[in-house]
Amino acid sequence: MDGTNKDMLDAIYANMEPPTLAASNLTEDDRSK
Repeated sequence: MDGTNKDMLDAIYANMEPPTLAASNLTEDDRSK
């Protein structure tokens, strides 16, 4: 069920595209590098 819920949440976040989410994604990328 987690997979299904994650897919639904991903779709919601993709539609919302909150600036904070984009910022955290950039932060995670920086940490990866």
